[in-house]
Amino acid sequence: MTITSDDNGSFTSETTRLTFAQKTAVGSEMVSLAGAVTDDYWRAKWTIGGSATPTFDVVVVFGIESHA
Repeated sequence: MTITSDDNGSFTSETTRLTFAQKTAVGSEMVSLAGAVTDDYWRAKWTIGGSATPTFDVVVVFGIESHA
């Protein structure tokens, strides 16, 4: 799974911000991004592979911490 961002809603120049490791069993992972990002639009993208017909439940929680 990757988290990408862009300055426009069409994602014509998206940038990958976070990348998660491939999962082959139940698991979780937390990643963080250092530094300022001024993009307004964000999305999660993933690919499900395998020779069978796998199904997955995916929960994505994304937040931005502001240091005022």
